Amino acid sequence: MSVKDAATEWQSMREASDFINVNKVGHALIAKHPELRQVTPEDSNENAKMLDKIMAENKWEYTLGNLEAAYAVATTQGKMRLPAKPNTEADVPPHPPATLTGHSGGGEPADEKELLRTMSTDQVREYYINKHKNAQRST
Repeated sequence: MSVKDAATEWQSMREASDFINVNKVGHALIAKHPELRQVTPEDSNENAKMLDKIMAENKWEYTLGNLEAAYAVATTQGKMRLPAKPNTEADVPPHPPATLTGHSGGGEPADEKELLRTMSTDQVREYYINKHKNAQRST
């Protein structure tokens, strides 16, 4: 193998290695930010281009820390195409009380499983925290 062929082969291997690293780091970012999976393929491509642009402008290596920084910059500047944030004040009904009651509000016990099924994750978490606190107080 000539020196020129070896250099060409080395460059090809280097490009493949870089490609694998970029994909690995990108998947790690997506794992930490599942909202990135909730966009259309077109928005995903635009997000990737935006992150690549920020990485290139700052001459940052493709590491998870640097990609996190680029994501933070893009998000702060409103340049990421992300899904609307769930559980905004307008969307979320008031948090349930620590003791569940029926819809009539008369204080009769409600079917806990049925009501929990209709709550958001944050509401369920708060319900169980309050339920646990109330159980500790009564003992």
